[in-house]
Amino acid sequence: GGGGAAAAEACSDLARLYSNLSAALLKAADFVVDEEVDVATTAMPVPAGTAGLPDVPQAEATLGAAPPAPPAEYGSEVAAAELMLEALQAAEYCVKLDPAWPKSYYRRGHALMGLGRLNEAKAAFEAGTDLNPDGVDALMHAALAEVAERIVIAEIAEEERRQRSAPDMRDFQVLIDWLLRGGAMFPELYIKRYSSTYRGVHARQPIRVNTQIMKIPLRFLITVEMGKNSPIGRKMERANVDLTAMKHCFLSVYCLWDMKQNLDSFFKPYYNILPETYEVMPIFWDEDDLALLDGSYMRTQIQERQRNIQNDYEEILRAAPEFADIATLDEFKWARMMVASRNFGITINEKKTDALVPYADMLNHLRPRETKWQFDDNQNSFIITSLQDLAVGTEVFDSYGKKCNSRFLLNYGFTVEDNRDPGGHNHNEVRLFVEIDPRDPLYSQKLELNDGDVGFTGRISMQHTDSNSKETWSHLRFVCAQGVEVMQLPDLTNYDYDLSDDPIDPISCDTELRVLRMLKSLCVECLTEYPTTLEEDITILASDRYAQFSNERNAVVLRRGEKEVLHYLIRLANEAMPLLTKEWRDVKRVINNTYAKMNDGISRSTNPNRTLTWSSLISCAGAALPRVNPKPKPK
Repeated sequence: GGGGAAAAEACSDLARLYSNLSAALLKAADFVVDEEVDVATTAMPVPAGTAGLPDVPQAEATLGAAPPAPPAEYGSEVAAAELMLEALQAAEYCVKLDPAWPKSYYRRGHALMGLGRLNEAKAAFEAGTDLNPDGVDALMHAALAEVAERIVIAEIAEEERRQRSAPDMRDFQVLIDWLLRGGAMFPELYIKRYSSTYRGVHARQPIRVNTQIMKIPLRFLITVEMGKNSPIGRKMERANVDLTAMKHCFLSVYCLWDMKQNLDSFFKPYYNILPETYEVMPIFWDEDDLALLDGSYMRTQIQERQRNIQNDYEEILRAAPEFADIATLDEFKWARMMVASRNFGITINEKKTDALVPYADMLNHLRPRETKWQFDDNQNSFIITSLQDLAVGTEVFDSYGKKCNSRFLLNYGFTVEDNRDPGGHNHNEVRLFVEIDPRDPLYSQKLELNDGDVGFTGRISMQHTDSNSKETWSHLRFVCAQGVEVMQLPDLTNYDYDLSDDPIDPISCDTELRVLRMLKSLCVECLTEYPTTLEEDITILASDRYAQFSNERNAVVLRRGEKEVLHYLIRLANEAMPLLTKEWRDVKRVINNTYAKMNDGISRSTNPNRTLTWSSLISCAGAALPRVNPKPKPK
């Protein structure tokens, strides 16, 4: 027994000796480990009592000498590999001598990592971790993280190699080569293929916050000014064309003209990666897909977009009839939606413009934003900068802004399943038509104040502080004002008057009650227009009925979001209306007890029927009461 204990102690001492040898060899190979090697320990004599142990590897000869020197030809891959093989041999012997010592596996892992055997290295580090599950030391934890990162980087390199040979990725490689030859830079990024139609931009290596991750020189940008200077664009300017989307039309005209007239265009590598069709855009949907939008104002928006594009096309033909030989109406529709989904609004030398930016337009959308972009006059380039650390292999996103899903779907061809910021702010909206009642005794006065229009079409969300919501609340108060209250209404014949900047505040309790009744009635009426209920849409989305990113699923996501807003507003009206019949002190008590702890302006619940916000009720009820019957302050 005593002899066994002595042998075990000798094994332990020898294991530590080989551990230091392994570290010294790795250092000599210029594969630096995380600890300093104790030279005195490395030179200590081989402990006694080791008879019968496994054969000592050839590296034992180094034990009694000074630590090995770096290769004569410093950095030589062959010499370094030989040293790392010896380091691995010493580490393996260390494991045999003391299999329960975590540091043995730490050395083995580093040696394997230095040899590029990453999966084996990961297994070694994990084995060392398992020996000390309750207290993984910092070195082992860092080593595991490092090897995991290197594995991802190696997988990315292999993925890029495979993608280069994929037929549907060859044009993207040509694009990348074209950009790099012209001075573009994006060394930390690569394009990842999800399917034949879906791709994204990912991090090839770890990216630190405030890193410039992309630089696209000006020569690669297609700008509005280039469209204006094209033969068709100059005629459009001379004819003073009246277009619904002026900048988008100039960009579309330039691309179509350049594609058709210049077969060897400088921008050909960019044109070749553009989608041939935009079937995900609602203006190109078939009737079966459009039917899924029944009840939503989106159907009207699609018709308006179709009509506007056709009117723009005809207006361009009026100025330049030869454009008909360059592009058909369908080709112009394609170009318009291509521009709508890819353009950036930038400022170049203090001049605002829109531009198409190759490669930068490959970033998909995510909020909150993790990158920012701008045109940098000093670099004469479009640049993208990281706003946070980005892990290797993760997708790198752009933010397309805070938008309702109707805008995402109409302009980009996708929806956001949970269109909320982390704080809970929901960006979805519904469209309401607020009409002046012809039976209103003040109908003619209101009609005159509204420049003859019989009503208002506006958007409203769950946040009453959103600019569109402020306009719609103002529309409701305008329509519901009675008697002398009409004298407080603004003259909307003044087109400079902006209800989002200067909204109509609650006028009185009675008026606000009428506002809430009208709001509830309009929302209930909107819900009856849909062929499905909110609960049915939630069930559909929870199933695998429609594929991710499909037109069908996008339609259901859109209409579900609209119904969530409508149900929220109905609940708001139901809870706010009784408050308007109470004394102010009672209203204040209810608001403080029930709503005051909620984050102002935000509905945190994912179920819009569950919670309301303090500020929404203040807007509907609390703000109206003091105006009518303010209580005198005690003296």
